[in-house]
Amino acid sequence: MLLQCDQCAAPHNVPDGSPVVRCSFCGGSTHIVFGAAGMAGGPMPVGGPAQWGAQVPFGAPNPYGAPPPWTPGAQPMPGYVPPRANAARGVIVAALAIGMMGAGAAMFTLRGGSFTRALSYTAAPVLGTLTLAGAPAVERSYTTSVTGTVAASTVLTTCRGYMQSAPHLTLRLTAPQRVNIHTTSDLDLTMLVRDTSGVVRCDDDSGQGLNPMIDTVLAPGTYSVWIGSFTRNLSANFTLNASIGPIIPEGLVPTLRQWTVSDVTPLAPPTNGVVAVPQIAQDLTTNGVVTGAIPASVLGANCRGYITAAPQVQLAVAAPSHGTLRTTSTNDLTLVLRDEQGRVFCDDDSGGALQPRLTVDLTSGAWSVWVGTYQANFTSPFALHVDAALPTNGAARRRGRK
Repeated sequence: MLLQCDQCAAPHNVPDGSPVVRCSFCGGSTHIVFGAAGMAGGPMPVGGPAQWGAQVPFGAPNPYGAPPPWTPGAQPMPGYVPPRANAARGVIVAALAIGMMGAGAAMFTLRGGSFTRALSYTAAPVLGTLTLAGAPAVERSYTTSVTGTVAASTVLTTCRGYMQSAPHLTLRLTAPQRVNIHTTSDLDLTMLVRDTSGVVRCDDDSGQGLNPMIDTVLAPGTYSVWIGSFTRNLSANFTLNASIGPIIPEGLVPTLRQWTVSDVTPLAPPTNGVVAVPQIAQDLTTNGVVTGAIPASVLGANCRGYITAAPQVQLAVAAPSHGTLRTTSTNDLTLVLRDEQGRVFCDDDSGGALQPRLTVDLTSGAWSVWVGTYQANFTSPFALHVDAALPTNGAARRRGRK
């Protein structure tokens, strides 16, 4: 623990929990001014500059005499620096402590306050830890957000953007794996990946649009993943996609696929047919089975789950109508609805019991409906319920998440 004397501002190294009765430079009492979490290599060697003189062995008489008392507003004796004037000196010592900390979070307290200056390599990941042992390929998607405050360039000068302190995700690999990590967002994001040995990988715009992507082979180990905003203090919502699988010899099988909106075919023949609106019975139900493989986020950044390329149902809307769509199933499902102009509406759990529900004012034309699974490559039966009626007034009552 790094301590500073109240009287002469001399720095001292004291093990955590050890009482400090007397300053070894001037004999005065001490108190904690700042500390550094995660120091490596034990206590930090600190010596007093010439104006503090040599250290006085503990218990020996103080040859320098007691420092004069100090009160707020009083003029100090010549040559004596009051403790309040030592703030700059304390900042200098704090800077020395930062440089000697090594890898890890830098958290400092200055007379009771605290602030974070760097990424935390020990904080719990926001989205948890994904552990893989070389099994068949695994795909995961997480919807979250970031407000970047820490410059990624402080970790590696070539890294861009601003990160939050805690990582978003930790990957724990027990065998060499091919890893593809990318984001889906309408904003400009960046990415930083660091392993426990300190090797850093970063990316800005290798993904779709202004999204970052890292596609590489990683050795067994633990990797922390940060997603940042290109602009400092910008809050951004995004979907983090991770595709991880065994190493594939080049030229034999395509590498892990990067899904895009072009993989979805809204005008393809729907698997469960076409429904005419509003000439339909109340609560029309169609049953089917779906295996979602394409991230729904390729159609909208806030859409969740995984869908098929072709929609399950197409709504043929002859006149403006008010429609409600919902599913029933024993599994966690999602819904995506798209009109001819490309507007997208999606939902995850608004229907309760992990079922989606959308209520939308339907304009004339063809509407594509996808029933999705929350997990990738998961097969689930479903029942899709469609209820449409002519609106009772002209007010737009579009609900659901866009």
